[in-house]
Amino acid sequence: MVSLRGAWSAFVLAIVWLALIACSASAFSGSNHDRATGAALKGLVSPDALEAIKKANKAVDDPKRPYSGADHCDRNPGVDDATAFKNAARRVRDLKKQAIDAMLGCGTEDALKAIGEALHTIQDFYSHSNFVFLTDGEQSAARAAFDDPDKPNKPVPKSLKLTGYDGDPSKPLYDRFNPKDKDGKRDPYPHGLEWGRHLDKGPLHRPLRRLTPGDGAKPVTRNGVTRPAFEWAMEAAQKQCRDFTNDIASAVGKDLWDRKLANYHFLPPSPKSPSVGDRPTGYNREERVSEPKTRREREAPAEP
Repeated sequence: MVSLRGAWSAFVLAIVWLALIACSASAFSGSNHDRATGAALKGLVSPDALEAIKKANKAVDDPKRPYSGADHCDRNPGVDDATAFKNAARRVRDLKKQAIDAMLGCGTEDALKAIGEALHTIQDFYSHSNFVFLTDGEQSAARAAFDDPDKPNKPVPKSLKLTGYDGDPSKPLYDRFNPKDKDGKRDPYPHGLEWGRHLDKGPLHRPLRRLTPGDGAKPVTRNGVTRPAFEWAMEAAQKQCRDFTNDIASAVGKDLWDRKLANYHFLPPSPKSPSVGDRPTGYNREERVSEPKTRREREAPAEP
């Protein structure tokens, strides 16, 4: 007969296992996306703007959102690494333009949303690829290709690999994280679950030390410094996210950036002003969203 202690231990391990699977089902986990975003944008935006950007970032992993491989830098079945990489890079480029256009117009909240979504894709690139295992020259070439994906003189390094993932929700979970090709062969570089190629996690601490994830826990030495691949991926993601945000700030000008994002404050909808979807309503020093007039105010005669 199984002892009570043994049954309890099995139950705890089952709960831990399910939790680990749930956490690894996306790219950098929600907390790690927050970590990367917070470090990258430190001193660039107001606390309220940062929270709005984090919210838009994590919304990309919402199960209700239609799946797109480009959102997550995934390589889907039938797509090669270079094509998947360029699709993601083009998405980031398009979101940068959307953010700039929104900043130059009257769409501060639209800019925050575009920035958050773009940062998610950038962060996923580093956790869904072998970038940290490449040489310095290959890493520089990958960054150049990411920043300008359609330039013929900036090719994608042939050594760059993106993790394979099948976004078809009708397929079993295992087959989504370890996809098959048209001949039924398993992907040679799959995203995987907890022990996959993705770099979503670093080494786990006791009592789960033996449940070390896959490539994210591998030691990588660069310039005499050895750290888990996960930490190198996090550092690289933070740098590109900050560069991306600084590019937008430069494009719109410091004065406009400071007025709209560095001094952004969240303004909760008043009882008279119903919220529009899930978008926050914000205001800046000189920019405040006016409440819609009541019927009596609209129909009142103008003052002489």
